[in-house]
Amino acid sequence: MPEMMDNYTMRLAFRSLEDVYVRGRTVHFVGNDHRFYGNIECESAADLQVSDVTPEPQGLLGAGDEWGFWIELTLDEEMARSGNERIHFHFKDKDQAMTAHEAFQGVAESIRQI
Repeated sequence: MPEMMDNYTMRLAFRSLEDVYVRGRTVHFVGNDHRFYGNIECESAADLQVSDVTPEPQGLLGAGDEWGFWIELTLDEEMARSGNERIHFHFKDKDQAMTAHEAFQGVAESIRQI
């Protein structure tokens, strides 16, 4: 998988997460004592690429180590969406980065099985 330039549709930074879970092909994030809730919908993706989790030299969250990975969604034109969306994730906690990464890896596998 080629390394991506700093060219993202979106960057998401998480100080802490309480839960990451998958429903269908949508990855859900819950954090901040349930005050934050969001998701990345992959139902209309024809392909999903997921990079490795790596240390992030350009921190977004303040002092301390950060971990991150990126995803690239190739959208299915038959679902009335087209093009690519790139999302770069930053996490304060490596275990939380790994948990989110595993969720996206599982979704990527399910897309490739179609």
